[in-house]
Amino acid sequence: MILTLTGASGAGKTTIAERLIATMPDAHFLTSFTTRAARPSDLPGEYDYLSNDAFDNMEARGEFLWTARVADTRHGTTRSSLQAALDNETSISIMILVPEVLTKLCDFAGAIGKRDAIRPVLITTPPEGILRARMRERGDEDAKIEARIAATLDYEAKAKATGITFIEIANEGDANEAVRMITDANNT
Repeated sequence: MILTLTGASGAGKTTIAERLIATMPDAHFLTSFTTRAARPSDLPGEYDYLSNDAFDNMEARGEFLWTARVADTRHGTTRSSLQAALDNETSISIMILVPEVLTKLCDFAGAIGKRDAIRPVLITTPPEGILRARMRERGDEDAKIEARIAATLDYEAKAKATGITFIEIANEGDANEAVRMITDANNT
């Protein structure tokens, strides 16, 4: 099974993912590939780091279901890792995805008869004051904060426009409450 977390910048996706993995013994990150260097904020198992040449070779062989470019780095997730996660009924693979990529995942899963193995979670945008505080706490610069807040205004509308039925979770304070809501929804 794949549990996806979708939400605007500052919604708490990474914090919630960390806590889900810490509290659910059968949960882990579904590893994606990136050409950027490792960062201290990267979670264990979140990325496999590749050279541009290695990424190019995997892409040329059609190994990725999707790729994305962020500035001068690339990210991708392989079809084989997604297939394995969808086929595994005893563990939960966690992914943080933007709506466009989540749509590709749902289409892929549907094409192989595994759409029910995806649990999409939308973490709703907290009030602006909470959002600003989170971004400042993680060290974002004021200009970056303003740009990200502007981008959050229509994020949920874009996510909902995909037609995907989300489990909607508010994360306006204690991330442990959001984790509890996700685990409760996942057990029903």
